[in-house]
Amino acid sequence: MIRPLLFPLIILLACTGNRYDQGVAVTGSDTGATSGTSGGTSSGTTPTGTTDDDDTTTAGPCSHTWHPIHATGWSKEFEVTYQGSEGIAYEEGLGTIGGKKGAEIYGYTDRIETGGNEYDVAISVGCDHDGEGMFVLDWAGDYNYEIFAGFGIPGTIEAALTPYRRYLPPEYAVGFSGNWDYDYDLEMLVVQEGKRPEEWNSKATGTFAEVGLVSISLLDGTDVEAYHLTNTYEMVGDIAMAGYIDQWWVNGLGLVRETNTADDGTVLISRDLTDYDGLTIITE
Repeated sequence: MIRPLLFPLIILLACTGNRYDQGVAVTGSDTGATSGTSGGTSSGTTPTGTTDDDDTTTAGPCSHTWHPIHATGWSKEFEVTYQGSEGIAYEEGLGTIGGKKGAEIYGYTDRIETGGNEYDVAISVGCDHDGEGMFVLDWAGDYNYEIFAGFGIPGTIEAALTPYRRYLPPEYAVGFSGNWDYDYDLEMLVVQEGKRPEEWNSKATGTFAEVGLVSISLLDGTDVEAYHLTNTYEMVGDIAMAGYIDQWWVNGLGLVRETNTADDGTVLISRDLTDYDGLTIITE
């Protein structure tokens, strides 16, 4: 198995958030997401989300304007650089996909194409699952890692997170949450075509810090107010890496810019919003 092929997934998903000890952890989650295709050409497959047999009909709505996953029919496009190769990424909202302990679960797809490599995952998210804020519950999808021009290694991956990871504070606390530490276990099932399934286990620890609300310009020239977060992280186990992530979120659009930098100063991957549809910037 070629472990570097999963860097985009690990960088963008495993490190973007974590628990916030402000409530009772929800247990008994089912990891069953399957990949969709974003960028306006959805394949029709969606993540199953996390459901609870004792409480699947009482799910209540949740929303977060800084990441409007409760909305449907939206899509975003990013300019991406990964390991020196330029590419493109897409996000697409899938809307409600399930419920857990009285809270609705939503899904969105994240697809990255750089230098012949492709990573296409569906992510289940929801609010107030392990405390206050927005949480990633599980994710799964497909990859194709190009060995040389025209020849790639395809496969699938599923990930379970314990506890669910908090990636944004609650809407009312954006810009006023301060710092929070995290510590979670990441279990992944990786299936490379023609190979036996492999189980990978890693632990992620680190600290999120709010830089605050700052003014930035999007690539289309629009000036916006953005919520700037940093995440200093370390992962040990089958995936071992350390560094820091800068993220910028815009009210009404969600994530618009992200840079992951290794401890040695190497930029592992970056993305910058180039286009969006079905979303509106909130200025109030």
